[in-house]
Amino acid sequence: MTAKWTKVWLFALLVMNFLLLSPLLINANEVVGERSEPETQQRVEKKSKKTAKFKFDQNFFEVTIRDDVEVGSTIIVASASFKKKKSQNTKTLNYRLKDKELRKASSDVFPFSVAKTTGEITLKAPINNETEQFEFKVEAYLSGNKKTSQKTTVIISVDRSPIQFSFGSGLFQGHIEENSYGDVNVTLDLVGVDQDGGFIRYEIEETLPDVYPSRFGIDPSGRLYVRYPLDREDIELYYVSISASQDGNVAEAMVMIHVMDQNDNPPYFLYDQLRMSVFENVNLTLGGNTYVTAYDDDTGENAEVRYELVTGGLGMIYVDPKKGQLYNSVDLDYEKVRRFKLNIAAYSGELRTTCRVFLFIRDMNDNPPIVNDFEVIYNGRPNTLGGAEVATIPARDPDETGILRFGLLSDDGDPTRGSLDRDYIQVDSTNGMITISPRIQNVRDIDVDIDVGVYVFDGVHATSARCLIHMTGITDLMVENSVSAHILNITEEEFLTSGGMKSLRNATRDILGASSVTIFNIEEFVELDNPFINISFSAKKPNGIFFTPVEILNALYFQKDMIETICGFHISPAEEDTCVSEFCNKHQRCVTRKSLTSTPVSYEAHLDDIMLRFYGIPPLVEHWCECLDTARDGNCSKNNPCDARPCLNKGMCYEEEEGFGYGCLCPNDFTGVNCESATITRRCFPGACGPDEECENLPTGSFHCVCKRRSGCPNDNTWYFPKGAYLAFPSLRRKATMKVSLQFSTYRNSGLLLYLGRYSFMYDFLALEIIGTEISLTFNVGRFIMRVKVGVPGGVSDGKWHMVEMKYHEKVVQVKLDECKGDLYEISDYPCEAYATQALDVTTWFLDVNTPFILGSLPVQDGDSRIINNDFEGCIKDVYINNRLHGAGDTIRTKDTEQGCPWYKQRPELPVNDDASL
Repeated sequence: MTAKWTKVWLFALLVMNFLLLSPLLINANEVVGERSEPETQQRVEKKSKKTAKFKFDQNFFEVTIRDDVEVGSTIIVASASFKKKKSQNTKTLNYRLKDKELRKASSDVFPFSVAKTTGEITLKAPINNETEQFEFKVEAYLSGNKKTSQKTTVIISVDRSPIQFSFGSGLFQGHIEENSYGDVNVTLDLVGVDQDGGFIRYEIEETLPDVYPSRFGIDPSGRLYVRYPLDREDIELYYVSISASQDGNVAEAMVMIHVMDQNDNPPYFLYDQLRMSVFENVNLTLGGNTYVTAYDDDTGENAEVRYELVTGGLGMIYVDPKKGQLYNSVDLDYEKVRRFKLNIAAYSGELRTTCRVFLFIRDMNDNPPIVNDFEVIYNGRPNTLGGAEVATIPARDPDETGILRFGLLSDDGDPTRGSLDRDYIQVDSTNGMITISPRIQNVRDIDVDIDVGVYVFDGVHATSARCLIHMTGITDLMVENSVSAHILNITEEEFLTSGGMKSLRNATRDILGASSVTIFNIEEFVELDNPFINISFSAKKPNGIFFTPVEILNALYFQKDMIETICGFHISPAEEDTCVSEFCNKHQRCVTRKSLTSTPVSYEAHLDDIMLRFYGIPPLVEHWCECLDTARDGNCSKNNPCDARPCLNKGMCYEEEEGFGYGCLCPNDFTGVNCESATITRRCFPGACGPDEECENLPTGSFHCVCKRRSGCPNDNTWYFPKGAYLAFPSLRRKATMKVSLQFSTYRNSGLLLYLGRYSFMYDFLALEIIGTEISLTFNVGRFIMRVKVGVPGGVSDGKWHMVEMKYHEKVVQVKLDECKGDLYEISDYPCEAYATQALDVTTWFLDVNTPFILGSLPVQDGDSRIINNDFEGCIKDVYINNRLHGAGDTIRTKDTEQGCPWYKQRPELPVNDDASL
């Protein structure tokens, strides 16, 4: 071959191979899918040209649609045609999606479908906002022969151009509970929203009212909410204007937000206190002003109020729970209850408010006046009785509308007494004041009981009562001879109403043997929170003479236990001595004097239905100085007591040392302190003493008798004291200087020999006691209690006679036991002589005592707590007080003592250990 034909042959071979291999290459390209779309399209076209009997009308189909196209719309028709008309008449083309997965995919994944017979591509579901383009293949094949087919590409683009939208309604209704915050119960629906159009912006444009504009908010999802709790009672309805915008589109709407009521407000009254009034005996429901009304700011059921009476009413007043009307279950009596204090509660659910309601009951004149029997004890100066106001008739009218008038009843069948009583008193008809008639103005001594009837009239009703008046004229002599006493732990009212006044008067009269006792003053005091009263009274003897104050005080002192047993209360003489600060010289004594004051005082007490009124006159207590010896005729200017010439029968006077008074040197035919007794000689003489006594001369110019028998002698200077016995001598006249000596015999190692103090057992006192085997002198001057002890070998409880001597002079106390000698100091636990000096800071220089000298036991059971012993058992003789021997004739009171000293009575059969009994 020539080179030319060789090249032709090679070219022909190459074309043949290409034609044989090209279908394989095209099929491989479809499976792998790696070549570009235009290249693939070219292969399809080439294949169609060579093998297919039909083909698609276009190489590929492409269309653009809006994203809001309606479902069911035809998007495009992917149609194919036969190449020859003959084939078109005899064959039918069908269409389907080439991809099996797309055919099976759900509508929300692939929203298109292909009509089998027409190739129409329609929208079967809304287009997803996120997809911008769909590309898929459509296959055309012969009916009944799916192997002969052609494919084409369909491209559908989605147009995302802006779309107009709006709210579903221009006005929305929403609500939220008051006092809560969070979402408002409302749904804001938007119409025509482009789901792929981007973010929707919600805003609140305006809030009406604009009081709290910041309380509302809206989140990006269009949820309307409240930031802070709302109060329906403040604002019930809000208008909130909102807007929504997206890609330039804006929609607006108005939301009406209703604040729903909660029961969060308690009911309230217009006033914290309500005042109502109604006449007694009238039903409250008839009064137009007997309602209580409460209000509630809530609405509906939350505003329903119920009422309840919390306190008050006393079981008589109630309230209607629904209406608030007050009503009473019984008749209201002004005289029993004049005012009701009611606490009424108004409830709304569990919420409550209270209101104080004062219901005043108004009076009507429906009751008679009330007047009870009454008693008046009136004490007054005789020359001031006439016209004196005694008492007001104790009447009262339960009603306030009546005007009382007063008067005396007529005689009740006893004209003599009735006239006499009305001669003594008269009554003011307008105020009921009872006064003493001026007719008795000049009566000096009056003591009368008046019993009259009185009446009270209120214009409609009248009432009567009995009046008993005991009227006493208090004279200066009565007051001068009076005493005062304290009654402890009792008030004036208790004393008057308990019968204490009457029982004390009777008890005092009995112990004194008096014909009458007059209590003319009562005053109440309080000391250390304990009440007591001070009474002033006097007593008359059967012969009409007043008892002296000393006689009364001694009776109270010595028979205190008996009086307290009868009366039932504690009584003691009052400490009213104005001489407590001594200012008289040593030759004088301070005495007190009582006189009447001009102003009476009164006290009112009530016993059941009886009124008691007591009118008293407080006595005025004064002091002055008097001579110690009345022989001086009041001349106390000189210091020597002998200047008063006290010695009688030509006796010679001499002054004792240390101011202990004076002594008398009597002539041979006279003896005694003042030489007042006639004797054969001033010294011992035959027959001067008894057969069992021995006469001893005294340095004073007199003598005394000493018993020689162990059993004792019946003289008047020696006494035997069983336990509880005592005797008393008059109290001190001089208190700055004192000297006392006595002899005693006892087997007891404890006992009280002498006591001198005050009636009240307070303040100053002096006591001689046997303590153990020694003698103790205890005394109090001013503020301090001091004790001095003396002793002798073997003690004093040996049944022998021992003498003890005590001196008090210028604040120094000296105690001496027996014949004290210096050598006894060494063998005794205590010296036989001792001294004590009154404290330097004590300003008083005298012993301020007022009781009698007590020998032996104390006459009062409770006694003085400042001493150790209250009793003595043994014998005492030769008692000298200020150098004067005191015998039986000098005693002012004795109890259970015997003359002499019977040793067999005082000596115990067996040794007695008194320490065990103390």
